[in-house]
Amino acid sequence: MTKDIDELFDAYFQTLPHLLDHTEGWCGLNKFEKLCTDLGYGTGMPCILNFLADNPRAIEMLFAFIRNGVCDPYNMSWAEALNLERFQDDGF
Repeated sequence: MTKDIDELFDAYFQTLPHLLDHTEGWCGLNKFEKLCTDLGYGTGMPCILNFLADNPRAIEMLFAFIRNGVCDPYNMSWAEALNLERFQDDGF
């Protein structure tokens, strides 16, 4: 009998109860790398790139996260970094 995706996801995270704790910085990146490796996208940091290349919706969600972060007054450095005048000649 095949488990539904929610059951599989829950079972995976039960085996790694602290995977979603402390996701900031390199610790979080290493945990995301483990998930990508376990999903079959290779090993090491390239597996994250392989995952993103294979899942454009994940990239769209990252863009949305960054867009929402730019609107957050606590992330004014992101807004400053995205000064649109700077990118006018980049062909986007």
